[in-house]
Amino acid sequence: MTGLRLRQLEEYLQQLDVFENPKVTLEQYATSAHIAAHLLYTAQSQFDDIKGKSVADLGSGCGTLSLGAKMLDAEYVVGFEIDSEAVDIQYRNCSDIELFVEVVQCDVLQYLPGIYISIYMYVTVKILTLVNVYTLD
Repeated sequence: MTGLRLRQLEEYLQQLDVFENPKVTLEQYATSAHIAAHLLYTAQSQFDDIKGKSVADLGSGCGTLSLGAKMLDAEYVVGFEIDSEAVDIQYRNCSDIELFVEVVQCDVLQYLPGIYISIYMYVTVKILTLVNVYTLD
């Protein structure tokens, strides 16, 4: 999907399925297509942080940010999600739009030490931020 414009990206993301019954205990909420498109488009156009890069989406939910990164030509995308129902929705979204992103069902907090990668995550207080995680060794 090389050369997507912001509006096109948002339109693609609007087609994705989201949570029908978000789990409050997991602080689940769908990332809107508008917010996801702007975050991803800015990361690519201003910082060259997506195309050809590896992207990890922590708490990937239904896959909006993961799939958006893939649409912007990330070389490798992996989403980490603790909830099996969200993983199922993400797989369905991948299938529906025929894009592959790896999804790992796990508690990502168990695996953070040792990772070095630029990570885009939607913070639970609903603030978008770019986070860099470095090795702790």
